[in-house]
Amino acid sequence: MHLELFRAQWGEDVFTVTSYSASIVAGILLTVTLTLFIAHRRRIPMRPLLISLAALIVSVPIGARLLHWLTNPDAYLNVSDVYELRFRNFALYGGILLGGIMGYVMCRLTLLDPWRLADSVTPGICLGIATIRLGCYLNGCCFGLPSSSWGAVTYPNDSPVFLYQISQNPSVLFDGPQSVYPTQLYELCGALIAAGLALWLMRKEAIDGIPFLVAALFFTMCRAVVYFFRARPATWAAPDKLYPLLYAIIILLGIAAVILRLRMKEKDFKFVQSTY
Repeated sequence: MHLELFRAQWGEDVFTVTSYSASIVAGILLTVTLTLFIAHRRRIPMRPLLISLAALIVSVPIGARLLHWLTNPDAYLNVSDVYELRFRNFALYGGILLGGIMGYVMCRLTLLDPWRLADSVTPGICLGIATIRLGCYLNGCCFGLPSSSWGAVTYPNDSPVFLYQISQNPSVLFDGPQSVYPTQLYELCGALIAAGLALWLMRKEAIDGIPFLVAALFFTMCRAVVYFFRARPATWAAPDKLYPLLYAIIILLGIAAVILRLRMKEKDFKFVQSTY
């Protein structure tokens, strides 16, 4: 575990750079850079693209914080804590959902094809998620349930993992930290594979929207499986079925969207044939 990457001193002030905050900044930069590169290759107009990306960058952390607040209200001493600018207390799918809504709205305002934009931004978002999950692993958050299986990891005595285990079972204090599933790395791998799928489908010139939908379906399925191996936060106050239900809805809607996109392409192909 590496909570701090380094410290920098400016006069009498000392600035600490944590692995988690660094991973978020690196994830954002990676997402934007890769998206701009892919969009340039696909000849997407830069000005409306930059406007849409700006909306995404603003809306994603807001959605992630709001969902975390709704599901973990005890993590906030007062309402003003919801608006703090520190890199903590985020729920990934809250950011993805609000970002998706804002992205669609901005596409309509800037006359961009929402499916084409979604495809272009998906690999960058997936790589950004992978980078942030690496930060979670180094930070010791978003950890899994106790496990004695191969591949389980053991965090030190001063880690959030051990403090959580003590809060759940005080007798653990005398036994030492229990090994846990590295769920952060599971999601990291899932995000990387999802990015690869999106890039491969775009290279194969798949129908607009299919790369995004396939990547989203794959990663959501990974999250649905990992959910049952991940420890619930001590501040968790929502029903345990909330996330499984959310994942199920997203998967069903994603499958329906894939079928509709393929059928629309088939109808367009038949229409073109009939005009000859």
